[in-house]
Amino acid sequence: MKRMMRRSTVALLVFLSSALALAQDEVPINYQQVFGSGFATDQEVEGALGTLTFSMTECGHRGLGSVSRSVRVTSTKLDYGKQRVIETMLRRAAEFAWGNCQLHFWFGGSYLPELQRDIDRVELYLSDGSQALGVYNLLGDGTFDVGKSYKWGSVQDIGLQRRQEEARKAAKVQQERQRAEALAYAVAERNQFWSNVWLGIKLLFWGAIAAWLFSMREIIMRWYYFLTPHPAQTMVDAAIHSGVELDGKAFADIMRPIPGGRIEKEVRAEQASKLTEKAHRYAEEMRVEAERIKAEAQRDTEYIKAHDELAQAAIVHEKAKARLDALRKRVG
Repeated sequence: MKRMMRRSTVALLVFLSSALALAQDEVPINYQQVFGSGFATDQEVEGALGTLTFSMTECGHRGLGSVSRSVRVTSTKLDYGKQRVIETMLRRAAEFAWGNCQLHFWFGGSYLPELQRDIDRVELYLSDGSQALGVYNLLGDGTFDVGKSYKWGSVQDIGLQRRQEEARKAAKVQQERQRAEALAYAVAERNQFWSNVWLGIKLLFWGAIAAWLFSMREIIMRWYYFLTPHPAQTMVDAAIHSGVELDGKAFADIMRPIPGGRIEKEVRAEQASKLTEKAHRYAEEMRVEAERIKAEAQRDTEYIKAHDELAQAAIVHEKAKARLDALRKRVG
């Protein structure tokens, strides 16, 4: 039984191999375009992309009959925007992969002699090292649909996406900068507003101080002059305490400059009046003291006079007594 199944499998493999080989021999490769705009000439390709360099980045079986086949294309120029040029580049990449990475169909646990043309992806890199395109999933022959479809599954413009991302980031940066500038402007406006407010408050405050000082100018000047003594106060105080008379000439020299301001005149006049009162009080005190001393001297004089008279009376008494005694002796 097992031998019969093995024979049947071998026969089926031989049949499929023969059929696939016959189909590949009879059916040409039906390569379909991606964009449908035709293929470019070699001159157009070179003018846009320059010299193209192809290399295999993957080449092998993944298992269960699937293959891993990838191509890297490097250009020496940057213009990849023409669809006809890309069509030609992709076809060249497919032909390069088929010629340099020949992978066979796998069936029933063994590889068939026929080639499988599936390609996972083709990546285009520009001369500046950046990736421009990623083209994925070129479907080739199947076991029962040989030559039916050689069409790429998807095209990803990575360069465009990168530029869009860079533009998005630049726009975001611009928005952030504009937002920051707007915020800075708002902060500056707010600071300027409050600065003006504080300036107004300061002006009002100092203006009020100035107005108050102006309204109190006479009182302040009076206090100022009151805090400075009268020019003659030192001389008057010295005369009072020393008990000597004022130097009239020196006093006149001190009092000769007449103050120019009304308030100063009033203050100096008031100070002079107080000095006069002070001198009068001291003179009165001196008069009272002189009267006291005079009275005391009078009492002392009267005391001395009385005692002198007493002494004279005593002397007269003694003399009279002596004469009386002498007379008594003479008579007796």
